Amino acid sequence: MSRGNSKDTSRPTRSEPRRVADDALHRVSLRRSLPNETAPTVGSKALRAAFGAAAAAGLDIGALAASQGLRLEALSDADVRVPHDAWVALFAEIERRTGDPGIGLHIAASLPLGHWDTVDYMIAASGTLGEAFARLERYFVLLSTAVEHTTLRQDGEVRVRRVHVAGSTRSRAGTELAVASIVRRFRALTAVAWSPIRVELAHGPSVPIVEYERELGCATLFHCREDAIVFAESVLAIPMARPEPELCAVLERHADGLIRDLPRSTPDLAERVKRALTRELPDGAPPLARIAKHLGIGARTLQRRLVETNTPFRALVEGTREALARRYLADPEIGLGEVGYLVGFSDPSAFYKAFRRWTGETPGDFRRRQRASGA
Repeated sequence: MSRGNSKDTSRPTRSEPRRVADDALHRVSLRRSLPNETAPTVGSKALRAAFGAAAAAGLDIGALAASQGLRLEALSDADVRVPHDAWVALFAEIERRTGDPGIGLHIAASLPLGHWDTVDYMIAASGTLGEAFARLERYFVLLSTAVEHTTLRQDGEVRVRRVHVAGSTRSRAGTELAVASIVRRFRALTAVAWSPIRVELAHGPSVPIVEYERELGCATLFHCREDAIVFAESVLAIPMARPEPELCAVLERHADGLIRDLPRSTPDLAERVKRALTRELPDGAPPLARIAKHLGIGARTLQRRLVETNTPFRALVEGTREALARRYLADPEIGLGEVGYLVGFSDPSAFYKAFRRWTGETPGDFRRRQRASGA
C-alpha cells in the first residue's frame, strides 16, 4: 500500500489471502451472477445526496435524472429504493458533468447530521463509540444493501472494513462518500476528540492527498487490499456527547421494522453455500462441516439437503472456484499467481491444472483472450 500513486504489487502470503479476496471482490462486478430480484439497492437519501451535489455544482438535475431514467419526485418518498448499479451510474455521470473526480469526498462535508435519518440518530444516541460502530454495522443495510461493514480487532487496533456483497459494483465516489461520512460523523458526535490512525482505500487518489487528510483527519493510504477505517482499540470506549439509551431503544425497534420491510428474495440453499464458499476459499477449500457451521445448520443436514436437490457439495466447490477464477482473471490488477490463492489453491501448479480442466485453457491464455475480446 502507499500514500501516493505507487502500487503494492507484492504477492500475498497465506496469512493475508482474505484481505486480497475482499479487494478483488471490491473491484470485480458480479452483476451478471445474480438474478435481478436479488440486486442490491440504495435508499432515497443516497440519491438525494448525489442530486444535492449536482444542484450545488449548477447542473440541471431534471435533465440529469432523465438521462439516468430516474424520477425526481420519487425522492420525497423515504421508502423508495433504487438499484445500486443505478446509483453508481448516477455518480459517474455527475463526476463526468462536474469534472470533479473527488465528488464523493466533497459531498460528505456538506451532509448535515440527520441526512441519513434513523441511522444518524441511533449513532448519536449511542453510549460509546463502540456501540455506535456496532449499530452502523447492523443497520447500514437501511442505507444500502450493497455493502457490509464489519469490525475486526487485532493487535490493539480496530479495523472497520467495508466489503461489497456479491452482485454489487464498487464505486470510488460511493466509497469515498461513505468513508468520509462515517469518519466525520463519528468524530463530531463524541464527547472526547479522537482521530483514526489511518484510512485505507483500495483505489488510487482521485484528488491531491492533502484533501483526504484534511477531510478525514488522518493519514490516507491507497491501493490497499481493502477499504477500511483503522483506529486504536481504546477508542471504542470513548463516550458519545449526547447518549440517550431510551431513544436509542425506540430507534432500534423502528429500524428493525424497516429492515424487515426491505425488499428481498431468499437465496436457495445452493446459492447460500456458494456465498459462504466465496468468503472461505481464500483460506483454502473448506470442508462441508465448516460451511454448515457458517450457515447455522448441522453438517449432516446440509449434506442431506444438497443430495435431495441433486447439488453435490464438491460440485458447488468446483463451480464456485471456476466462477471466481474467471472473475478475478478479468481484473488486470490481480496477478495470475494471486488468483490461485484467492480460490483456495496453495500450489500454483494445482490451480493451473484445475483451470485447464474447467476451461480447456491456461489462466494466462484465458486472460489474454479476454483482453483481446475487450471483455
